Amino acid sequence: VAVYTALTRHADTLRAAGDPRTKGQLMADGLVERTTGTPGGITGIELQLIMTDRTLLQSDSEPARLPGYGIVPAGWARNILTHTPKGKHPVNDDAAFNLFLRRLYTAPGTGDLIGMDSRARLFPTGLRRFLQTRDDTCRTPYCDAPIRHYDHIIPWHHGGTTTRTNGAGLCEACNHTKENPGWTAKPRPGPDAASHHRHTIDLTTPTGHTYHSTAPPLPGTALPGTPLPETPPPGMKLPGTDLNRTKAVRGTKVPGTKVRRSGLGRTSPDPPPPRRRRRRRNHHRQHSQRAEILRSASRGRQQPDH
Repeated sequence: VAVYTALTRHADTLRAAGDPRTKGQLMADGLVERTTGTPGGITGIELQLIMTDRTLLQSDSEPARLPGYGIVPAGWARNILTHTPKGKHPVNDDAAFNLFLRRLYTAPGTGDLIGMDSRARLFPTGLRRFLQTRDDTCRTPYCDAPIRHYDHIIPWHHGGTTTRTNGAGLCEACNHTKENPGWTAKPRPGPDAASHHRHTIDLTTPTGHTYHSTAPPLPGTALPGTPLPETPPPGMKLPGTDLNRTKAVRGTKVPGTKVRRSGLGRTSPDPPPPRRRRRRRNHHRQHSQRAEILRSASRGRQQPDH
């Protein structure tokens, strides 16, 4: 009851002062204002009027489009942006409205939308996820703290855009330090397809020293001077691998192996080189000759005397 009484008294006061809103509207706006601390009425509404540059600047007759409504005449769309309706304040002079342009880029011939300007200050969810994947940790040189802030390299209030090129992941301490006098940062143009440079930031400290911060390589990125391994076509056998393993027949040597079957459950090394084979053969021959001499001498001693 006390809340209703206060809102009623507030609405009656505004109505007596000439406010054109109804008593119910004034009470609702007063409740929103006193609860949230922001002025009542319509807030946070964005109307997007899509038209070609020819319709806006060259008085072309191609219609515009108002999302949520449909096609609108070209002349009506221009009047909304450039002319003042009778008895109304100019839209671009009203403090409650902000007028800005966002460029849309379409593919020639097909008209497919391929890009657009971002006038928002905060990075959207998809772009924040992109920066987190690309930067991994704080981009300040010699700092590997976890990313806490998604920052504009060129500050937004200095004309920096909300794009992947002008965005970087920073820790909270480095982001606040970067705003101090004497610190400047700028992104390098890139990535350069010819030199294969990753995203790089030039950071200048108050002492005049300049440091470079390059985004870490993602898995599969070749290091300088080392080419990436080529992926073989399906079915191609790589060196040292056997794509089609088959059971070896007893007594045959499997290609690519260094052992051979010599018995059930046993393996023996491959035959030794020819030089070792020759030395072993000579050793066996000498051993056989020595054994033959010993056997002959033994038989001579065993013969009886006549």
